[in-house]
Amino acid sequence: MKVNQKESGYPMNPTPISNNSAINAARTIPQDNVAPNVHQEDPSVQNDRPQNAGGPVIAQRPRGVAQNDISQRLMTFETLSEKLGNYQPKEDIKIGGLTLYRRSSEFKAMSSALQQYHVALRNAPSDNRQEQFMSLRNQLADIRESADAYIAKHEKNTSKQENVSAMREIVNQIASEFGLLQSIENDLNRVGDNTQQGVEINDMLQAKRFGLSLADCNFTALNDNNIDPSGVNEEFGKGAMNTVAKLTYNDGETRIFKALSTVPEVEEGLASSVHARFELPRFAARNLAASAIDQALGLNVLCKVEVGTHNGQVGLMMEEATGVHAMKTEKQEVDDEDWNRLLGQKALMEADDWKMILESQGFTFDENGNVALNENDKPFVVKKLSNNVIDAFDAPMTNNQQADLQRQLCDLQLLDCIAGQLDRHAGNYMVSLKDDGVKLVGIDNDAAFGHNSDALLGARSLRRQHSRGEPVLLDKQTFDTLSGIDFNRDIAPGLGGRLDAQQIDATRARFETVLERIGNLDPDFIVEDWAQWRSPNGETAGAYLEARGEDASYWARDIASARDEANALDEQARSA
Repeated sequence: MKVNQKESGYPMNPTPISNNSAINAARTIPQDNVAPNVHQEDPSVQNDRPQNAGGPVIAQRPRGVAQNDISQRLMTFETLSEKLGNYQPKEDIKIGGLTLYRRSSEFKAMSSALQQYHVALRNAPSDNRQEQFMSLRNQLADIRESADAYIAKHEKNTSKQENVSAMREIVNQIASEFGLLQSIENDLNRVGDNTQQGVEINDMLQAKRFGLSLADCNFTALNDNNIDPSGVNEEFGKGAMNTVAKLTYNDGETRIFKALSTVPEVEEGLASSVHARFELPRFAARNLAASAIDQALGLNVLCKVEVGTHNGQVGLMMEEATGVHAMKTEKQEVDDEDWNRLLGQKALMEADDWKMILESQGFTFDENGNVALNENDKPFVVKKLSNNVIDAFDAPMTNNQQADLQRQLCDLQLLDCIAGQLDRHAGNYMVSLKDDGVKLVGIDNDAAFGHNSDALLGARSLRRQHSRGEPVLLDKQTFDTLSGIDFNRDIAPGLGGRLDAQQIDATRARFETVLERIGNLDPDFIVEDWAQWRSPNGETAGAYLEARGEDASYWARDIASARDEANALDEQARSA
């Protein structure tokens, strides 16, 4: 049963994992002081996922995840003490070993219960989950009762207002913590407790704080106990916002790990552009949802993703994408030509647009979000050095390899259109040669699934956000698949529980618009054989994509433009 927490403050009757009257006699917790930021995820959203039972999938519109502020972690005693300026409670008055007068008893009781709760979270998982959850709920009740007693005793004491405020914050956090424990139990009832054997509750709590279902977490396999110590590279890759680790497991499988975070690393401009909540961007859920669409459409252009733990953090575990990034870049100091060009753009842009232009160019900002805009303190700009797809291979790609890459880039562009991916630049996919073909793998879908349903459709004005709209050429097999896809039946079940209702509605709108435009596509531009296809004017697929310009396709933007630039430099060198 889901309790209306706005009325009660706490779920009073947590759903047990199994029936046991002795353990189900949970202590009730006072219902006042309702927390304003209680995590109210509806655990039942996962029931909308298709259960692979061999029967037909029933078409239904899934419910989304409620959009609430991220649930705060219940602070530790160390955090509380630091918050209060290393406050220490007063010692009891004793004579001859006898306690005559107890002082700060409510604070001591609360701090003791708080420490016990966090120790219990770090302990090895119990064989009896039900008893473990009951114990945690009782410890939360102890913390709450002691905090309430402290508030009641000191709320009118002007010298204690900082402490009282901290106690009220703890009370609010307890409400959130209680709701998260309830959500974990509901998930375990749904997916089966055996799927999370040996998993610490603390890991499950972390996942819940990021809005994840335990159905998306593979904690039993993807944890540090199963890692080969000699196969760990903690700084495998560094991006603008994240450092990722490469982990090799005892079975020889490798994963790329990116820890989930809340916001400090998240650029506010990016969060705004994808209409994400700044408090809870839900990056893991976005990647999982993008992968679900990729699988539903049968495109296979994204890396597979799961959720696991490493170094005490919950994060996204991605299969390693082999090959090279399409474009090699590095930061260089801005020269006068770049600086004057960017200042000229500033004169034509509103403030938000200017900031996004600077971000896309790799400019860095101070803690206040400002960048030095003067001639004596120039920032840095990302320079495209070369095209890795051209440079990395000993011989130029064959015609078949180029055709295969064109096909997959158009498939990726189509997927990004539906998913609302704003950040598919040349560094966000990998390319590797495979026999006489090519394997493309898209990575990093953090900026997908905004609420703006037409963000990637229509005009190409979002170039600074890397969008190129729907592809101008479409693979015949992809066209046939799309013709038989029903959003409610085939796509929505993979989004429910991962995206909120607005995001799902926006994805539906993008899908329907793309479907309509693809349906109106001239049959001459539906490609069955990419190596042999010719346009009505006799152009190859590559030449046709290039003729449409860099704003119309990933191929023209990332591959052809760099190839032409490389050829021009070669010609210049020969002339010199």
